[in-house]
Amino acid sequence: MSLPDPNHWSTHAWRVTGWFFAACALIGALLPGIPTTPFLLLALLAFSRSDKRMVRRILRNKTYGGYLRDYLKGRGIQLSAKITMFLVMGASIGTTLWLMARSGVSQAVFVSTTISSICVFVGVNWLVLREPTRRYPKKLDDHLKQP
Repeated sequence: MSLPDPNHWSTHAWRVTGWFFAACALIGALLPGIPTTPFLLLALLAFSRSDKRMVRRILRNKTYGGYLRDYLKGRGIQLSAKITMFLVMGASIGTTLWLMARSGVSQAVFVSTTISSICVFVGVNWLVLREPTRRYPKKLDDHLKQP
């Protein structure tokens, strides 16, 4: 797919959208409980329509590039990444609810936060568990390829 004219308004809109999602991913990388990879995937989508250089830059990232390349190629998510995501999300939600309970927020706020947190936790985990699980480390997986 070729990019539209670099000065076309849609190119600028996609670029701004890509930077917005990249910023959300950065926030997610810094704050536990906020996802990073889904925002990077959305940034990749936006940059694929506006800035191929940023697509290459994100896919070459030391920390997230491998996960994103595997996901985009249909290889799935490593088991260790699934377990880590489950544990970090669970701990973040649990800590948030525990702190809220101790702070004396109203019962209505606590109940609504608990329900929404459980829905997000179940929804995200359901989506992640639907993805294939990559069973081998990358280096081993490369050796197992058929010639």
